[in-house]
Amino acid sequence: MNKLYIGNLSSSVTAADLQQLCEQRELCIGQVLLKSGYGFVDCPDENAAIRVIETLSGKVELHGKVIEVDYSVPKKQRTVTPVKNFQALGTDFCSRLFTTSPILAAFIKEPTYE
Repeated sequence: MNKLYIGNLSSSVTAADLQQLCEQRELCIGQVLLKSGYGFVDCPDENAAIRVIETLSGKVELHGKVIEVDYSVPKKQRTVTPVKNFQALGTDFCSRLFTTSPILAAFIKEPTYE
């Protein structure tokens, strides 16, 4: 995989800025695609991609922000961590959800002793 994600970009960063940054450090990148706050670059091969990540990620400031670089992962392959997102809602919400949900209540039965 030779496509890299570049994150934490200032909105004023241009493709030319990224090209110049890489040229100054003798890094080889190809096409650049920028979005608001992040972008993607193509590297010619795996070794070039590794060099870009090791040289730039968390180590270089561009327009006042330290950039992050990593391999680009297609949306379908990303993992979702529901526990992390669920914890953000707070324990009070979680306890209410589990004690008041009619769906869950249908599966929870009081124990019977015979």
